[in-house]
Parts: sequence; C-alpha cells; structure tokens
Amino acid sequence: MIASRDGKKSLWTDGLTSCQTCLYCGKPKGPGVHRARLILAIGLAATVLIAGLGASNPQAGEQTCRYFNETGHWVCGEFLEFFDARGGLEIFGYPLTEAFDDATRGDLHVQYFQRARLEWHPDNSAPYRVQLGLLVDELGYRSPPAQPEEVPSSNGPLHHYFPQTQHVVSYGFLDYFREHGGLDIFGYPRSDLMYEGERIVQTSSEPGWCGILRVLRVLRCGWRT
Repeated sequence: MIASRDGKKSLWTDGLTSCQTCLYCGKPKGPGVHRARLILAIGLAATVLIAGLGASNPQAGEQTCRYFNETGHWVCGEFLEFFDARGGLEIFGYPLTEAFDDATRGDLHVQYFQRARLEWHPDNSAPYRVQLGLLVDELGYRSPPAQPEEVPSSNGPLHHYFPQTQHVVSYGFLDYFREHGGLDIFGYPRSDLMYEGERIVQTSSEPGWCGILRVLRVLRCGWRT
C-alpha cells in the first residue's frame, strides 16, 4: 500500500486474480464475449497452476538466483535482474511458478508472478530481451473510451490523455505511473477511473499498474478512502 501525497488516501495494487475479475467491469459485452474471456482466464490460471507444481532448484550454471519462501519458487538470471531493476515485489509480487518453456506460446520461456508474466525474447537487443506479457489484452478486457468532456485540453501534472487507447490517467494514479516506470512497466491504460464499491480503480495493459487495475497492462491500482 502506498500513501498518497496528501496523506489522506492510499494506493494499492492487485494481482492476476483481481485482474481476471475485472473482465466483467465496464459495459456488458454479451454472453458470448464473457464466455470467451472466462475460458481464456481459466486457461491462464491452469497454466500457472501446472507450471507452479513441483518447484525445483534453479538450473545449474552461473546464474544468480533468489528463493522466495512465501511461494516456494526461484527467480534467476535476467528475470531476477529485471525484477530487481523494475520495482521488485511492489510491482510484480511473488513468483507463482518457476521459469519454464510455455508450449501454448511456441515454447516461449516465461515465468508468472502475482501481477505479471515475464517473457524471455533472446533475439531482442538489450535491454529488451525480458518483456512483460500483455495479460489484460489477452484476457480481452475493453472499456469504453473517455468521453470528450473528460479529455483534458492539454497534458499536465494532474491528467494525461493517451490517444493510443483513448483513456485518461489522473491524480495519484498518474503520479504512481510516472514514478514507477511509465509505459515500460504499465503499458497504456485500458480504462478510465472506475468505482468498485468503496474503491476507485483503473486498469492498464501490462502488470504493474496501480489502479492494477493495471486494467493498465496487467495490474490494477486503487484508492482507499
């Protein structure tokens, strides 16, 4: 939980499970779309569950590794370097699996965390070999674009409009976004601010977003009043 600048509210981040529940946020899309999203969400959860069984010692070699007692998994090599350099537990949460070759993604080397999927793309140049999976996009989350009256006339310290996805990031969410990696970590917003009971949330395309909702990429963040 991260305190806001005025000290009156606090910012929190949710993980994959919360991100999945946000499939039903926003305007209804019809039972067919909901069913497809649910199937994909179940598929992702099953992948994490299967890959998380039987965690073993890291592969032999010169890799630097760290073991997380909380979930019983190792993080090694460039995944660990990325994890440490981009915010660690606050952004990604604990590992849910070991690193493994995902047969459902053409044997892409991946590792799942509470709020993200790290992917290994060896053909990319440094520092882009480790990428974040666009889980929110894969889950099919969509929210209506900002209304014309909600779009600021210019971007500033309180509001930033992203024409790429037609959503606005504002206030504490914008502060957190800018201070914790911006587009590289959170991706583009996939919703505007929304109310969930007593919480205000926002989503992004990648993990890491506060409001995860990153529904900004993979994460969701929210204000607690």
